[in-house]
Amino acid sequence: MTEPVSIEYTITPTEFAAGLRLYWFRRGKYALLPALTILSAITATVVGSAFLWVAAYLAIVSILFPWLMPRRAWRRSARHGEAHAYQFATEGVAMQIPDASTLAAWSYFTGVVESRNLYVLTSTASVIVIIPKRAFRSLEDEAGFRELVTTNLAGH
Repeated sequence: MTEPVSIEYTITPTEFAAGLRLYWFRRGKYALLPALTILSAITATVVGSAFLWVAAYLAIVSILFPWLMPRRAWRRSARHGEAHAYQFATEGVAMQIPDASTLAAWSYFTGVVESRNLYVLTSTASVIVIIPKRAFRSLEDEAGFRELVTTNLAGH
């Protein structure tokens, strides 16, 4: 049985944006915009120039969306910049932010996505938990987290 792993951190706007982009790109949440752009461009070549404007608009949105939307989401909630505390254990994930705390069973989570600097836990409710790797106190804590995630999200 793996020992519980506790972390506490304040996420930065850069980490928040990187976590959202990681979630969108790796989980297919972003794939629709480029697909619509390509479809509009093909339609413009077949039907006429009216769809060219649609293709140009979608191309611009496709390029700017993953860079502008995380900033907008960050500004909409002051809570993103507050301290977050988590304890990962065999029983589940204890989460604490100012004014709220909960214990979520591992079954609440659907998967994890990893980058060089972050982990993003995904859930059935389209809620994500962005965890900077710098939040782990040691390599052993990070290894314990990885073991807990691997063991408890094996079927996801």
